[in-house]
Amino acid sequence: TLNAIGQPGRLDPAVWAVRAEVLLNLGHAAEAGDAQWQVLTLAPNSAWAHVSTARFYLTVGKFSDAYQQARAARRIAADDGAAAMLESAALLALHRVPEAVQVARQAIQLAPSQPGVQEALGNALLATRRPDLALGLYDSELKLHPGRVTALIGRARALQALGHHADALAASEAALQITPNNGTAMLLRAWSLLAVKRPQDALASFEALLGSRPDMPPLLQGKAAALAALGRNADALVVLRRLNQLV
Repeated sequence: TLNAIGQPGRLDPAVWAVRAEVLLNLGHAAEAGDAQWQVLTLAPNSAWAHVSTARFYLTVGKFSDAYQQARAARRIAADDGAAAMLESAALLALHRVPEAVQVARQAIQLAPSQPGVQEALGNALLATRRPDLALGLYDSELKLHPGRVTALIGRARALQALGHHADALAASEAALQITPNNGTAMLLRAWSLLAVKRPQDALASFEALLGSRPDMPPLLQGKAAALAALGRNADALVVLRRLNQLV
């Protein structure tokens, strides 16, 4: 049970890390943060503890803290590929794109076949508006780790940016076969459906996403575009008015 995981007296940092993850998944962010802090308290000189905490902070959107933890891990273990990947991801989230590219290249040098490392450089290159180079990295990642959902999503993004919308649709649908409720893949699929001139299917996809996120601007924008493509201009204007109220 959850109460048995990471209770005082159980001094294994890995147990506290599991407790933090479970609590976060249950929506208890504050308690999850407390549990993750115990990981560092118990193992302040462990690269693994700092990597675990960097990953936690990335998940909850504390990107500066994630960067600091990834740097701490690399100071302890300079050859830690996971730490380099997390540092690159944090830099990317902080919009420090050139640094993110540099660190992602270092990560590949350290651990070229580690899950996510090729993808990390792909993400950074995509942010530099080089979807052609990013696509090659996502393909390399998928050759090493077939079925990796985040790489399929990255591949769909790169293909969209290159204007290869049918292939982007296929990549997003491949991701959804593995994780059917993946919101990012669903959104990519919706925009790809619109681009391949399937506006009715796109509209259904945007409306399904809006069911749980009724005020999300990108979804409203997509719905309006699908309605316009169907010739339902009056309905599209209603959605756009709603969008203007939100932004």
